[in-house]
Amino acid sequence: MARAPIFMRVGDLSAVRLQPQTIQPKIEEAPARVTTVGAQARAAAMVQPMARANPRLAAEMIRVRPHILDKLRGRGSARDQLTVPVSPVAEPTDAVLFEAPADPAQKSYLPRYRLREHGGRYEIGVTAVPQGGWRLSVGLERFPAPELGASAQGAAELPHEVAVFFRYGAGPSNAIEKRVDFTEVANDPKGITVSVTLDLAARDNLMFALQTPAARPALLVRRAISVAVNLPEDAKSDQPPVLIHKIRPELLMVNEPVTMRVARPRIDTLAVTPPPIDRPPVAKPQMMHMMARPLAMEAMINPGFIQTVEPVQTQPEARYQTIQRALDDVADPEPFVLDPRLHPYLYDGAAVGGGARVAEFRRIVLPHPQGAPDARFHAYLQDKSEPWVFYYLPDRFKLSRRDVAPFLPQMVVRIAAPDGAIDNAAVTIDYVVEPWIDAARLNAARAALKREIPAATSAQPEPELRPLQAKASLKLWVPGVAGAALSDQKDVAIDLANGFVHSLTLPLEGFRQLYAAAYSQDATSLFSGQVLVETGLATPEPIPVEIRFADTQGEILAFGEQPSDTDGTIAVSMRNGIESPVRLTGLPVRVRKGDREVDAEIEGVAFEPPLELAPGAEVTFTVRPKAALPGDGVLDALFDTSWVKILPDPEKILPLISDMSVPAQYERQIEVMTMPELLGDAADPGSIILINVEFKGGGNLKLSREQPSGVAQVQLPLMDLLLGRDTQGKYGFRQQIIRRNGSQVIDPSWREADFSLLVLPIV
Repeated sequence: MARAPIFMRVGDLSAVRLQPQTIQPKIEEAPARVTTVGAQARAAAMVQPMARANPRLAAEMIRVRPHILDKLRGRGSARDQLTVPVSPVAEPTDAVLFEAPADPAQKSYLPRYRLREHGGRYEIGVTAVPQGGWRLSVGLERFPAPELGASAQGAAELPHEVAVFFRYGAGPSNAIEKRVDFTEVANDPKGITVSVTLDLAARDNLMFALQTPAARPALLVRRAISVAVNLPEDAKSDQPPVLIHKIRPELLMVNEPVTMRVARPRIDTLAVTPPPIDRPPVAKPQMMHMMARPLAMEAMINPGFIQTVEPVQTQPEARYQTIQRALDDVADPEPFVLDPRLHPYLYDGAAVGGGARVAEFRRIVLPHPQGAPDARFHAYLQDKSEPWVFYYLPDRFKLSRRDVAPFLPQMVVRIAAPDGAIDNAAVTIDYVVEPWIDAARLNAARAALKREIPAATSAQPEPELRPLQAKASLKLWVPGVAGAALSDQKDVAIDLANGFVHSLTLPLEGFRQLYAAAYSQDATSLFSGQVLVETGLATPEPIPVEIRFADTQGEILAFGEQPSDTDGTIAVSMRNGIESPVRLTGLPVRVRKGDREVDAEIEGVAFEPPLELAPGAEVTFTVRPKAALPGDGVLDALFDTSWVKILPDPEKILPLISDMSVPAQYERQIEVMTMPELLGDAADPGSIILINVEFKGGGNLKLSREQPSGVAQVQLPLMDLLLGRDTQGKYGFRQQIIRRNGSQVIDPSWREADFSLLVLPIV
């Protein structure tokens, strides 16, 4: 079946058999350019921006980012350049006091919100409006977090914006999340008043939820703030941004350009303390050796960058980065349950009592692609109270990539050994998973779902597709004692519209198996599974989950464009923006100008044989529209990147996703000895009086007739251990032989061994 192009950044990873041509990365730095980046498929599937906003998930994602990558923020600003309050902690909360940038003594706090009371009643009411419908209004008052105590006295309120909404569970088992967003927010002397106009069905559903504890109703106040935080030392980079990305507003449903930063490559000069020359022959298990100073990412990729230098003590200037955060506050009372017997004023105003009904849903199953033998069936839930509304689920969940170049996998590997023994070490994997949605599938479903809308009762003839939020759980295939096992993953907060953060802790061997599955292109069940969605309508709806470096969610290529003012073409530079090589078997493109689009063709680069780009490699070409595009506006090239195949490089990926607190080396204990017979007769001028054994990577041991054996602690690359590249811990050594007559023999090159007992060859 022919594949219809989809003009966004999504990955189609079908196998390619043609002999590729390879483009290596350029050395020179790229100039600043404007880059058009296609929105992810979830945005193209028209997920509402408010549904994508999840402060809890955002906070979880922050820890799945090694500090070394924060260099992408840039150098930051000095305090006297700031225009926003300063947070004393890296991740601001409403339980801390903020400082004015010019005067640290001037404090401010982020208020919380609760339902106001007046005359023994909550300030909440429902009234009919002349134009039709029902107006729900709620009065809220601000107050400082109780954790602040007396320190909040004299502090001002932190500037912030609010979005207020009710959230409750609907459906037969209250598993389907529904929301009522307040569309009007007004300040008043006592706080704020929020309002929304509801139709009869939405009013009844909400009134039913507010008197049903099982629906878990909650009133949430989302507070958006801009504050400055102190940059960590390793993030105060001197690298200016070189790329500015603009995301297509009509796909993201956002009308402002998004600025992203990209770091230029550089080489760090590192200070590494050499290991001691001799170690006492004390038997001990293999130990993890922490370097005197943390290694930079470049050193983990290329040890040749490391130089031994004298450390220079300097007092760095405090630098700050302005960040935007959204923090949710569940307003009192919690849960937001108002008994009709205690709060009749609310239900009398709405002219309803306890007989209101919870929203009901109808399950509709459609195949995609229609009529294809490999079609997959997808469920859609129709809201009977709003029959034009249909809730959908993602096609699958994938490993997420960062949204700024380099587009690295959002995964962090941490290793720890509580007793110091490498044999008892455990590896923790933190990673971010995002939903992937086939926009073509949703577009095809619209026509079929339109026929399901009752013509006589519907206020809207066109289907409205919304992402489903419901209870969900995760099952994952992980290594076990008896082999791979499908395991329930506990305490995972799954956001079906935005994704989730998951952590796994495994022994070293289990990590090797899981990591191998992540970069392998062979069929394996490890590191895959299902998200099971509870709707209460039928059996749980399964959504596949696969953690594969070759099939990820996010950008892969970075494009720079320069439209021509004369011939209607666009000069394009295309860079591989990830850590692994990529292979292109094609690159369909369209050109847009204003609200019109036409097909286009690429000149200057061929895709047969397939084009292969190394990490950081760049090619340039011209995009020429196949038809004229009259009118005003800037030409914009839209690329279909579903023809891009990622070729995972596990040895490059692992250093980039390893936590920087992980030691770059571990130690292995080697017993070294020689035989007295090999040293010769002590009276012979040619006999050996000393053997100096030097180990690659540092450390040596001296043996003689009086001390024919000893124990050395050999430093080995930790990456070898994590990758299972050399489970025996192969090491390099060379020997220096000194004879009684003063002659010396030194090995011209390194020898290799992997035994725990090294008997020196001498010869």
